[in-house]
Amino acid sequence: MTDLIVQHALILPIAGRRIIHDGAVAVSEGRIEAIGKTDEIRRHFKADEIVDASKKFMMPGIINAHSHVGSAFVKGLTEDREGGFYKIGLPVSHFVTPEDIYYHSILGLIETTKFGSTCINEQWHYMDETAKVVESMGTRAVISETVFETDYMRMREKDWSRVAGKGEATLAKNVELIKKWHGKADGRILCRIGTHAPDTLEPELLIKAKEIAQKYNVGLHIHCAQSRAEIEYINKRYGVGSVEFLESIGFLGPDVIAAHLAWINDKEVAILKKRGVHMAHCPVIMAKRGQFPPMQSIYSAGVNVAIGTDWLSMDPWDNMRAAIFISRVLSQKVSTLDAVRALEMATINGARALHLESTLGTLEVGKKADFILVDLKKAHLYPMHDQYEDVVSNIVYNVNGNDVDSVYVDGKPVVINHKCIRYNEEEAIERAQKSAEDLWARAKVFD
Repeated sequence: MTDLIVQHALILPIAGRRIIHDGAVAVSEGRIEAIGKTDEIRRHFKADEIVDASKKFMMPGIINAHSHVGSAFVKGLTEDREGGFYKIGLPVSHFVTPEDIYYHSILGLIETTKFGSTCINEQWHYMDETAKVVESMGTRAVISETVFETDYMRMREKDWSRVAGKGEATLAKNVELIKKWHGKADGRILCRIGTHAPDTLEPELLIKAKEIAQKYNVGLHIHCAQSRAEIEYINKRYGVGSVEFLESIGFLGPDVIAAHLAWINDKEVAILKKRGVHMAHCPVIMAKRGQFPPMQSIYSAGVNVAIGTDWLSMDPWDNMRAAIFISRVLSQKVSTLDAVRALEMATINGARALHLESTLGTLEVGKKADFILVDLKKAHLYPMHDQYEDVVSNIVYNVNGNDVDSVYVDGKPVVINHKCIRYNEEEAIERAQKSAEDLWARAKVFD
């Protein structure tokens, strides 16, 4: 007996760039057993549960390739302040506690899951707390502890001096995270090594982190060329850009996901392609900071680009649109990026970046039953032409996170009728607000 059949949906499998009208998916033991027309699936399969997805479209769950779900405590405080990341964002992070991360992880995961992300690639502090929330929420995550050697409070004064023992301690904490959580929660939680950035780590520790990642057969997750300050530091110390520096020490490879890459040149783009590095593109946060990667060169080189949100906002739909709009403005070419490719960046490209493309990123027989149902009964989504490219354009340009009706991971519901079923959203908001206010007081943000 099949566990679940979702029927009468407009299905976008992503694989094959096709549409299945009045489609259905049969799910058994957390995987897709069959996909096709509703009458065909119902003829061959019987299920314990039938979900009617009439007037909804069904697609793979979005994969957020770079997130900090536990760090929304500076939301609205940094976006309009020059240098807000270094002056407020990082310094406030210096004062966070495990309890802060726990409550903000609940809030952040509610947000990102309700907006349609079934898997996140998460790097931050006290990741044991975030892992607990992922496990109980029923979602999927690749998590890594931030490994760094600097003092966030000093960095706001452009002081990158190292704190003795900090790098080794945070790396050891990441290793403990791997031992405790890698493969846990029925395989929904995996781990990586979370090297923070080229400017906050010594070459020796970056190399050691790479060796440990290889030892445990996990990947690396790093911020790279994310700010002018980083580039100035790296260039002054090593005489090259961040990507060239990482290349010079043998850090780069297909096991690396590099977030942001705002300040790189064509030579460095070629290095990324040569080494098979995956890019986590976070266009909204980059645009908020008045900077943007050279995406036309990156796309032309064939680098695998996935979509991430970074922090503050977890909306992947805004990031898909920003990826298209901003790259077109900068290149003055509509062809730089279209909706079809942007949606693939948010799904299958993210799976490739995490080396999970055999199980995630598309709706295909044998893959994990991670999918979302989006309400089509909305004025802003009609009229709709039924050619694939036009349907995808309509969805990417017009859907917002609040249109997501249901979210399933391993064939099990985590969001139904726009509500997260494992956590009370109102309580999560109240606890996170109280946690943020206490944190702001400790950090003297408004003094």
